[in-house]
Amino acid sequence: MSDTTTGNEPAFAIAVQYLKALSFDNAGAPNSFRSTEGSAAQDSSNEIKIDVQNTPIPDDNEHFEVQTLIEVISKNKDDSIRFTVRASYAAVVLARNLPEADLEMLLNVETPRMTFPYLRSIISHATHEAGYPALNLSPIDFMAVHQQRKQQLEEQAEE
Repeated sequence: MSDTTTGNEPAFAIAVQYLKALSFDNAGAPNSFRSTEGSAAQDSSNEIKIDVQNTPIPDDNEHFEVQTLIEVISKNKDDSIRFTVRASYAAVVLARNLPEADLEMLLNVETPRMTFPYLRSIISHATHEAGYPALNLSPIDFMAVHQQRKQQLEEQAEE
């Protein structure tokens, strides 16, 4: 039996994934490595921002680049910045013959969910290599991120 396809079947696959950008600003060094009340890690808080963007590949109606962007600002108890790390992790995905609603969910929720463990590892390694305890980000609910973004866009459209 031959495995032939006509190209009309729905298809979704991650073709490639890669680190698109990474920056680490160790703004608080060397003072951020010392603390008067115990470990510096216990004396800090992290502000985390997440975004997902997808862009069709030019001259190709079946492939999209999906970027998961993260920014972590770590602050000391006195609100001074210890470090800032920004990263963009991307995937090129094949999405063929999919209903619009399915395509939206696959690009904005499922692709970031599948690639997030790699981005999480990069952030962890970057903070460790910068001299801090490895920052292990909690799992992210990309459905909630997507819904918040849709709501923001709807509110902006109403204004």
